[in-house]
Amino acid sequence: MKKSKVVKINVGGEIIMSTRDILTRIRNSKLASMINGNCEDIPAFDCDGNIFLNYNPILFYHLLEQLRTLEDENFPIFYPPKSRLLVIPFRQMFQELGFPIASLSNDDIITINVGGEIFVTRCQTLTQIPHSKLAIVVSSYQIIDTDENGYLFLDYDARLFRYLLSQLRSTSCSQISTFQAPSSDDRKEFNAMLIRLGLIDKI
Repeated sequence: MKKSKVVKINVGGEIIMSTRDILTRIRNSKLASMINGNCEDIPAFDCDGNIFLNYNPILFYHLLEQLRTLEDENFPIFYPPKSRLLVIPFRQMFQELGFPIASLSNDDIITINVGGEIFVTRCQTLTQIPHSKLAIVVSSYQIIDTDENGYLFLDYDARLFRYLLSQLRSTSCSQISTFQAPSSDDRKEFNAMLIRLGLIDKI
């Protein structure tokens, strides 16, 4: 069995070592092209000839560990660090290294954490309004805010979201004209959630 070559990369001043096979698992990524020496953009090198990536090493280690344990190369799902301070820079690094954004199909079942309560439904239920923020967040299920179990996390009142989900399940997109709040007392907060999820325009 042929052994994979060990590669050294300088990430933010820290030398990180891994095998070529691991670093090139996502074959059409910019990272794989850099490692294979066929990247259109010539990468930077340090004084020892190692590829230099100007990122926080913690972010790269987080990505590398997921590359090592990746089960399906054709449908890769990556999770950001648990620290919210690292989510945005991780996304930026992820995109700059050319990793593709995977999408869920309509029939896929998705588990989400809304305000600490777990909901399970089909992707098509949450993506009925295709250009809404909710649909985009759910269908681009590759770099997302997640809880400690890896579930998509939405910071909304679970009771209000449950009421919204019930309407999405029972009504097709073409039939949705307005969403009904649970009560008149909830209308303001319910509508604010709808606006943030991109399901309605600002009132």
